[in-house]
Amino acid sequence: MTKYKYSVCGVFNIGRLLFSGTCVSDDIDKAIEMFREQGYSIFNIERKEQVRADEQIGIRNVNILG
Repeated sequence: MTKYKYSVCGVFNIGRLLFSGTCVSDDIDKAIEMFREQGYSIFNIERKEQVRADEQIGIRNVNILG
């Protein structure tokens, strides 16, 4: 299975604060869903690079910007 690192930005629904973050997923739709489940609305998502097959799928980091 091919996995990719994604870079995202958007709004954290609690407090309406801007955020940026990264995740690893095998599909862009699954990457978006991971963030939605945690209360984030994504405005932009970019596939950055392929990662190793044994890399764990999930959100890597989130930075609140405002």
